[in-house]
Amino acid sequence: MQEQRSPKDYVVAVALSGVFGILGIQHFYLGRYLEGTCDLGLSITGYYFLWNGEVASGSLHSSSMGFTLLS
Repeated sequence: MQEQRSPKDYVVAVALSGVFGILGIQHFYLGRYLEGTCDLGLSITGYYFLWNGEVASGSLHSSSMGFTLLS
């Protein structure tokens, strides 16, 4: 039985993962659309909560994140 080689370039996949790893762009390149959609959705959701949560409202306290923002 001979191992089947992917037509995708390994170097491109690693470069995409290094640059856009948190967004899951490498999964779309490799044809794994479900994993790419999950990574992208989690990233967008995380950014949404980050910017519209405690950070955006200015209520970031030392008890919530372990440090204090100086205003």
